[in-house]
Amino acid sequence: MPTRVDPSNTPGAPASPFTRLKPKLPARRGAGQLLNVPGGDPRAKRRTGQQLVDAHVGSQEIHRRTAALIGGASARGQLDSRSHVAAWLAERRNVLREGPRGSGLRTDIGVTQGLREVDVKYAKGAQDHLDAMRDALEARVTDFPLLPPLGSGSLPPEDRSKQLGLVREHVKDDLDQLAENAAFAMRTNDRPLADELVSVIRSNTGVEHAPWYRNPAAARALAIRADLEEWFATPRTVAGEANATLSELQEANLTALQNELNRPDAGERLPILIANGVFRWLMPPDSNQDAADRFAELAALAATPTDVMQLAGDRLVALDAEAAGPVQWGGLDRGSLST
Repeated sequence: MPTRVDPSNTPGAPASPFTRLKPKLPARRGAGQLLNVPGGDPRAKRRTGQQLVDAHVGSQEIHRRTAALIGGASARGQLDSRSHVAAWLAERRNVLREGPRGSGLRTDIGVTQGLREVDVKYAKGAQDHLDAMRDALEARVTDFPLLPPLGSGSLPPEDRSKQLGLVREHVKDDLDQLAENAAFAMRTNDRPLADELVSVIRSNTGVEHAPWYRNPAAARALAIRADLEEWFATPRTVAGEANATLSELQEANLTALQNELNRPDAGERLPILIANGVFRWLMPPDSNQDAADRFAELAALAATPTDVMQLAGDRLVALDAEAAGPVQWGGLDRGSLST
């Protein structure tokens, strides 16, 4: 007779063949209950997790610094006149107007020296903004670390290692017992058990000759895994996932922005790039977008192969901006030169 084992019955006991039915999963918690626990409404968890990241002091600092440096989103193709870069460009134009093709008050050498003085003055401020944004990224990662997913190889608690080892032996070749234990793990919010079960699923579906690699076993095992991962996700784990992807996108935006500021044609390019949303991840989220949808967008980008899509173009911008050519203005390193 088959032997059934569960976390409360590790030695095993005779099982009736009538008990091997698909278990009924526990009901989800209502929206009014605590979200930062296993279970809960999936969309509400994603919304709360994304809101935690967007409201973080580091995120607010990045938004503030971006507005100060280049202004906000604009469809007009113009820089915000109150931004640091707009002031930088205005002073450069003032110097150029005093040259041979302007008022004639300066020689070519005088114009070159004047532009250099303006660049030194403003490059230091621009670099300070970029450095502060990178510091904010690091602070946010500390508060929202990417937690290891279920089944990633975490060691079980010492007092349960033997018990979970027995469970593993009994479920590794038996999808019915796996399903029963999964339902038990969700009903009792037993994360170590869920971690062990997902580890078994990973092992049995991950390679071509694994026991559950092909359907219908693969479909059933992966469905059980999805149920467990969804159940044990909390706003804190969602926040870690959102932060990981958002940080990568923002770092790519920072690299692209820094490279753009080193280009000789930055004054012409930046307004167009801003209008096209190239630096959107450095700016505040759209107030009309549900935070759950923003998380879904980040999750889709995280799942996109980076060697194909390069995170929806943001990295492509960063790579393209690396070929800046000779620096005519905006060299951020000039702020460190004594002139």
